[in-house]
Amino acid sequence: PNAMMSYLSALDLVLHNGRDARTGQQVALAGGEIETFTSFEHLLSAFKNQISTTHRLLALRQGFELRAERESASFHFMSLLNGACVERGRSWVDGGIQYLGGMIESFGLTNVSDSLAAIRELVFEKRVMSLKQLVRVLDADFDGFEAERQLMLSAPKYGNADDAVDVLLVELSNFVCTDAM
Repeated sequence: PNAMMSYLSALDLVLHNGRDARTGQQVALAGGEIETFTSFEHLLSAFKNQISTTHRLLALRQGFELRAERESASFHFMSLLNGACVERGRSWVDGGIQYLGGMIESFGLTNVSDSLAAIRELVFEKRVMSLKQLVRVLDADFDGFEAERQLMLSAPKYGNADDAVDVLLVELSNFVCTDAM
């Protein structure tokens, strides 16, 4: 059982207070309206909280999937190809292998670091635009906002000898890897 986690989607949910930007439906943790984020640290904390909450939900889902698989899909062919399963006379989802696990496949950590770095610089450091303005630009997919698009394109990016972005990516990577579910 695997799950997928898009860190860019998590940031989008934080910027929309847990609502799907297309439908307005509440689909995730409500971490606060964007006007409440008075500092980058507050926004980053809400983002980490969204990630952690989603990690927990995905782990629970994997547990349910494993129980359902144990009851209804014993994976005989895979079990026959595994020596430990054959020795124990059990399928791989029912104690045939020593360690049964799943994983959360994650996507977009570098891109979300770049996005957060742009928000930090343009909204909280240089104050070129408010967070509400930035979300409006993103929701419009930059249509009618070429100047803002250029500002975001020129923001710091990971891997371009900018320690601030590199440190942010390392911080997020460490958080993701050590998040205690």
